[in-house]
Amino acid sequence: MSAVGADVEQLRATSKHFTQAVEKLQSAVKGLNTIASNQSIWRGRDADQFRAEWKAQSLTSLNAAINALKEGADALRRNADQQEAASQADGGAMTASNGGAASECYEQSADGLTDLWKEIQETPNGWDPSGPDMSGYRVQRVMVDGVEKYIVYIGGTVLAGNQNWGANVSAISGRLDQAQVEALERLIPPGAEVMLVGYSQGGIDAQNIAGSGRLNVKQIVTFGSPIRNDINIPAIHLQDSADVVTSSSAVNPTLYSSGSQSRNDNVEVFRSKPHLWTVFGIGEHIGGYGGMAEDWDSAANTKGDTRASSSAEGLKAFQGDIVGEVDIDANGQGSW
Repeated sequence: MSAVGADVEQLRATSKHFTQAVEKLQSAVKGLNTIASNQSIWRGRDADQFRAEWKAQSLTSLNAAINALKEGADALRRNADQQEAASQADGGAMTASNGGAASECYEQSADGLTDLWKEIQETPNGWDPSGPDMSGYRVQRVMVDGVEKYIVYIGGTVLAGNQNWGANVSAISGRLDQAQVEALERLIPPGAEVMLVGYSQGGIDAQNIAGSGRLNVKQIVTFGSPIRNDINIPAIHLQDSADVVTSSSAVNPTLYSSGSQSRNDNVEVFRSKPHLWTVFGIGEHIGGYGGMAEDWDSAANTKGDTRASSSAEGLKAFQGDIVGEVDIDANGQGSW
């Protein structure tokens, strides 16, 4: 008798490989785009022509490949969910993560720093031609044991769009992006528990939001960001030791610390081992955190690092069914 259906585990594994490829390609494209757009490296007519062709052709093709990989990963996950649901419908009742009967198959929220890092990479930001008007802010509504909680992802600095260099300077001075904060207040009910996850400038934004007290922030996670000293909310900070952004002096040293310094009791700072070489620290800032996140997850899961395993408890409080997701645009617009 021939088998009908698909191997769910193989589908999920292949989807994971697609997602990993997306992450690597996105990191590479961001790095190349930063270099290609740097006018201090090369000036003149040929340089202008090259940059125009890069933006109009090469970057568009690379982003099309990224989107194709994303769609492939999503399709594989959907097929795995459908196959699993069909199998469980034949063999028994399916239960939801909150212990009740499940009427739908929901994607699960991030399980560890690797998933959080990948989600940030997938959040539409102004650098991506497919989402030039997007802010780099994504909000997920997560159902955890019958309680709605919220995860906010905030992307890093881009050449154009909401998270630009001017906004970066403003953020390091402690100022909020009012349009985005007001959008978060509109999307998130008062008092609901929130986890803020940010990369680079997004990590600074996350800490500024937490410091403002305008949301009920219970957990902060940052990748490649300096550390704000005047808030004492549980936080996990990943800093690559060769990353120029986290190793250099902050613009506002009274508010932010460079390196691994922190005056907050609930903050855990995890730094990578020194590298043998680096290219101005930019490569590490763009591509160093996927590997660090994997190492952190491994240490937390195997209890190989007591700080990691202890601070991982804060992440578990936000693990559940994703029942809604909104990407906010540069004007603070977005709805459930």
